Amino acid sequence: MKQILCYGDSNTWGYWGNDWTRFPFEERWPGRLELLMGKEYRVIEEGLCSRTIAMEDSVQPHRNGLRYLKPCLMSQFPLEYLIVMLGTNDTKRRYGLSAQEIGLAKALDSLVDEVKVYKLVSADMENSIEAIEGCRNSKIQYIPANKIGANGM
Repeated sequence: MKQILCYGDSNTWGYWGNDWTRFPFEERWPGRLELLMGKEYRVIEEGLCSRTIAMEDSVQPHRNGLRYLKPCLMSQFPLEYLIVMLGTNDTKRRYGLSAQEIGLAKALDSLVDEVKVYKLVSADMENSIEAIEGCRNSKIQYIPANKIGANGM
């Protein structure tokens, strides 16, 4: 079975918005994706409310998406696809960043570099170092959210 990791914030977690509850899995977007992709895919939902691309937060600690990405990729190995949905929380006033600064941030480049390092991973764990080194220069395909599931991935 092929695995898809959905890595994001409260939108990925399925935050209801009223009382800190979650929408049922089949109503959350990763659940809908799993239904669209069919039985040969398993969608792993890795959402955390208030997760940022790479901002440290003294009010809500442990929300830095870049810091948790590598261990997350390692624990979910092997992956066919990774979908990252982050950036919304980086616009919080306390961070003082503009949308342009978030989009052009080195943190976003670092996040993409981490994905490049762990991209593809269908090799077994014993050979993972060679697989990781081999994809350092690979290209990551950007798929707009409205195209996911339209013609497969």
